[in-house]
Amino acid sequence: MVLTSSQICSMLFREVGNGFYKCTTCDKQYKKGNGYTNLLIHLRCNHDNYEQEAEEASRRQNPLRLHLVSKRTRDLYGWIEWVVCDRLPFAFVERRLTRLNTTLSLVSEDTLSKYIGLIFELLELRVARELPAAFGLVINGWTSSNRHYVVVFAVFDSDSTGITGGGVGTDYFDDLECSSRRFLLLAFSPLEVEEDLGVQSQYDLIADTLSRYNKPWSAVKLLVGDNCSVNQYIGRKEGAIPFI
Repeated sequence: MVLTSSQICSMLFREVGNGFYKCTTCDKQYKKGNGYTNLLIHLRCNHDNYEQEAEEASRRQNPLRLHLVSKRTRDLYGWIEWVVCDRLPFAFVERRLTRLNTTLSLVSEDTLSKYIGLIFELLELRVARELPAAFGLVINGWTSSNRHYVVVFAVFDSDSTGITGGGVGTDYFDDLECSSRRFLLLAFSPLEVEEDLGVQSQYDLIADTLSRYNKPWSAVKLLVGDNCSVNQYIGRKEGAIPFI
């Protein structure tokens, strides 16, 4: 396990107050300042084996070698969960009353936005990795407060869902409750031009979604849609995509 700078310093220094930290090896004291630069400079100049010492200290504190999540990471997750699940603006984390009444460590709007973006990128990579070479698309639309959204799901059968009980025996039912069927949310987006609810805008959204996951139209083997004009347009444009 590779230790971060903060983990190394937490293992090899002890806080003594007023922003000063004492090296647990030589007892010299240094002011931490912004970040861990001062502490790391001391380690690099005076303790050649400081990384090994930090790893040994880590093993002593965590003999089972469990993956420990820092309080800062847990707090960031708490902020993200709060804002996303309650559909709050990012600026919520900087409101005075919010900070006054929470036990989570403080976070800025920019930091929250940064980590939500990183999570989004990781999820995109995971979805792209899990998509098979061939799949179906399920398309649906929804209008709320004069804003139109389109949702795009990928649907495919998978033998690796980890759910037991499915199969091809007499108890197998080919419906939405099939334990081998998976749905992956690919997009839930407002149309780029909200005034244009035509077939071209919806077609462009589907095409952009496929390109984001590096999938060609030829990977789409069926499409479930609820808009007749969109279905016909895509069918004519792309050729022989079966519709349901």
